[in-house]
Amino acid sequence: MPAYHSKFNSFEGEEFCSMAILPITTSVRGPAPPSPADEEDVIDETIKYFRANVFFRNFEVKGGGDRTLIYLTLYLGACLKELERVSSKTEAAKSLHQLAIKPFAIPGDSAWCLGGMCSPPKSMAEGPSHPAPQPPTLPPDPLLSKASHTRTTVGRHSIIHPDEFATPRPVVVPSGEGLKAYLKQCREEVGLRVVELLYYADGSKNKW
Repeated sequence: MPAYHSKFNSFEGEEFCSMAILPITTSVRGPAPPSPADEEDVIDETIKYFRANVFFRNFEVKGGGDRTLIYLTLYLGACLKELERVSSKTEAAKSLHQLAIKPFAIPGDSAWCLGGMCSPPKSMAEGPSHPAPQPPTLPPDPLLSKASHTRTTVGRHSIIHPDEFATPRPVVVPSGEGLKAYLKQCREEVGLRVVELLYYADGSKNKW
């Protein structure tokens, strides 16, 4: 039986570290593009193909969607291992939330689970395109004229007037933070879905 590949390999969206930043259906806050609730997302793929794909030692990568799928498949395996001895739904939810938010490796780290399958982050952040936070804007000082809204040097001291604060300054995000935020969001959503699949509404575990 061949390995199952992601249908999102042809997705025309952003890629970071050679991994596709795919839409997901989730209430978890993060940078992932939203996916319609009635459409299958990459986490649905991960769960559906898990039993088949987890047994393959070699996997022919056909695109960024496959890299995201492989990472989530490995993470799903870690979730199942975490819950082996957890009998209640409440404890399962707590355990997987902690697993999702604990520090984890990204491409370029020695502990990265996919090795050289993904390129390391570039010097600037690889992350979804969203507005960077802007520095605060101070209200104008009525005691200062328009012409005086400049930097003034008095002795060895520099005085910054309001107009300088109103000028947006570029924000440099540490390398890889965009991908890390996306993977963290996916990890949290995987955990939520796994708990719903493995435990009944009354909180008991589905042993099948």
